[in-house]
Amino acid sequence: MKISGECVAQWNEKDLMTKLGQITCKTLKGGNIS
Repeated sequence: MKISGECVAQWNEKDLMTKLGQITCKTLKGGNIS
């Protein structure tokens, strides 16, 4: 898992979503999720 340049959580290059929309953060551009 990682954070895209647009601060969206991704798995295998696909954005992670909930029923309310994309999972995002305010910082950590390009970071990893462990």
